[in-house]
Amino acid sequence: MQQQQTTNAVQTTVAPKLTLNQYIRTNDKGQPVTTSRDVAVVFNKRHYNVIRDIQGLECSKDFTDLNFELSTYQDSTGRTLPYYEITRDGFTFLAMGFTGKKAATFKEQYIAAFNAMEQKLMHQQVKLPSRLEYAQMLVQAEQDKQKLLTENLELEDKVVNLSNKTEFLKDFEVSDKTFTITEAAKMLHLKPKIFMKVLRSKYILVKPKKVNFATQRYVNAGYFVNNEVVAEDLFTGKKYTSFQTRVTPKGLIWLKKLLDKGDFGKFAEIR
Repeated sequence: MQQQQTTNAVQTTVAPKLTLNQYIRTNDKGQPVTTSRDVAVVFNKRHYNVIRDIQGLECSKDFTDLNFELSTYQDSTGRTLPYYEITRDGFTFLAMGFTGKKAATFKEQYIAAFNAMEQKLMHQQVKLPSRLEYAQMLVQAEQDKQKLLTENLELEDKVVNLSNKTEFLKDFEVSDKTFTITEAAKMLHLKPKIFMKVLRSKYILVKPKKVNFATQRYVNAGYFVNNEVVAEDLFTGKKYTSFQTRVTPKGLIWLKKLLDKGDFGKFAEIR
């Protein structure tokens, strides 16, 4: 009975599978690499001898430069010593000179660790859309554009007929949407330059330092907002802070009523 229990215990004991994944990392180019120090540990060699083997490889300078990058580290005594970062191809070339059954096992495990890291990196890469997916994205973008144009046209028609749309006025006036001066001019069926000229002539807008501002009186009334924006110089690429004046829905309704009255002499009055 005791012998049977011992036999069962032996049969259920499984030796842990050794992997060398901890010896593979990525360099600053995103490549999986190991180091000469790690190779020395795994193959039970002196680090000095591994460096000597690398420097004695009969490969081209281009191959060496691509696959063996010389660097330095500090040991426990504070000395600065050399070591190499080694790519998969570099390790394969170097390991050709390591012979014996144990060395062959380690070489297989090292290559498996490189494979595992490469698979991990492949899964981390951003998936690019296929041609079909890209075409679908373009179609969706065009549909969204047409929908936005349709909504703007509907909104413009509603603004033109404000006096006959009491319910719309209530909803529109409390909307969070704002409009550029150019957009407001088009919705009011005015040329943007003329609209801007009228706003400036009535001191609704002022232009210090080449930037249009709505005066505080009309901002306080809720007709305009002066938004701070970050712009970029097209020639130098430098970013700077600027301002953009936008018309609120309440302001658009106010301007429409003044225009319908045709009394430009009182254009700037707050109603």
